[in-house]
Amino acid sequence: MLRSIVVPLDGTPRAERALPWAAYVAGCTGAALHLVRVRPVRASIAAPSAYPHEGTGLPPVVDPGPDGAEEAYLEGLGLQVGRDLESPVTWSLLEGEVTPCLATHVRDVDADGVILATRAPGPLGRMLLG
Repeated sequence: MLRSIVVPLDGTPRAERALPWAAYVAGCTGAALHLVRVRPVRASIAAPSAYPHEGTGLPPVVDPGPDGAEEAYLEGLGLQVGRDLESPVTWSLLEGEVTPCLATHVRDVDADGVILATRAPGPLGRMLLG
């Protein structure tokens, strides 16, 4: 039986596609949902290139918007998803490297599962990778 599910979000509609599935699983199992977004740490020295992360494997820099916008985003999604659920929905904004932060958060909340959307391009990629 699932008790706790983490849903990583990056602020894109594509990532939010995981929410209905997570809500369904939480509704069927009574698991708590933990919505989480990781704000990557920005380098203090800007690269001179027009594409500062080109070739580094790092995600593009996304402007988080005004102060508090990310918290409001998570809170709004949490209230929207939690409206029809009996199980609790929490949200957290973390800062650091995405993968280690998510792994630590999953461990900290003792999550039984992680539900996230794929970035697979095209129908074939989505079919093969979910």
